[in-house]
Amino acid sequence: MLDFRPVTLDDSTLLRRLLGGEGRICDSTAGTVLMWRRYFDTRIAFAGETAVLRASYRGRDVFTRPFGPDPDGAVGAIIDFARENSLPAEFGFLDEESAKHLAERFGAAVTQDADGADFLYPAENFIAYAGKHLREKRNHLYQFRREYPDAVFEPIGDANIHEVMTCFEAYRAENGSDEALAATENDICCEVLENRGSYGFLSLALRIDGGIRAFTAGEVAGDTLFVHIEKADRNTRGAYQAIASEFVKSVPGISFVNREDDSGDPGLKKSKMSYRPCALLGKYTAVIR
Repeated sequence: MLDFRPVTLDDSTLLRRLLGGEGRICDSTAGTVLMWRRYFDTRIAFAGETAVLRASYRGRDVFTRPFGPDPDGAVGAIIDFARENSLPAEFGFLDEESAKHLAERFGAAVTQDADGADFLYPAENFIAYAGKHLREKRNHLYQFRREYPDAVFEPIGDANIHEVMTCFEAYRAENGSDEALAATENDICCEVLENRGSYGFLSLALRIDGGIRAFTAGEVAGDTLFVHIEKADRNTRGAYQAIASEFVKSVPGISFVNREDDSGDPGLKKSKMSYRPCALLGKYTAVIR
């Protein structure tokens, strides 16, 4: 019998060990699980040494793909648990490979989630924004460098966290939204900054004329940098292009950058597409009857 308990920040090391570098969608990273644990009421249980995550998604109980040495055995435990609790054995936040496996091995009915695809880019796209398709980004970066030749990029730490928080509060005031999801994202960003030691994210802040104008944070899993947070002063032209480029350059050895999904926002989708993704990583739901 699976015994679920809430996921907490204390599970950071455990989740990093379990999830490691598996998969390229953001939902399979320790950071994403921790950031959204309250929103999705995420819980964890073990089938032997294999972890199972359970979440509340759009009013339904869904399970992630298992993480550990015996994923198929854990799927069997999930099926038993679901039947004992009169629940469907529904799996969510799946990449294409995992969904296909559940369909072939367990006869799951698979559907692709709308508006859920992650945007995946070659890391080299952000190094210098080379090529005609990224010319506009490159021009913004050049203009930024001309206008702010003394700009400094620095990690987020104890010495500048209060300034980063001030930058974030200014961003939140300027980009305020009544939408529940936007408010939740802002709360999550605040929690990550306040508990940066527990999250263990890589981070970078942009300092101009003594003040922080932009900041970003994320994690590496496998050969991919997952950018979880990126905020900038929109009045500082080129700040977004500059912080994105410098962040990628500060992380050696990566091949790809995952900048997450667009949450169904047309404007955000247009912005993410403008950086020329090499793939849109679909996410799937699978139900085993």
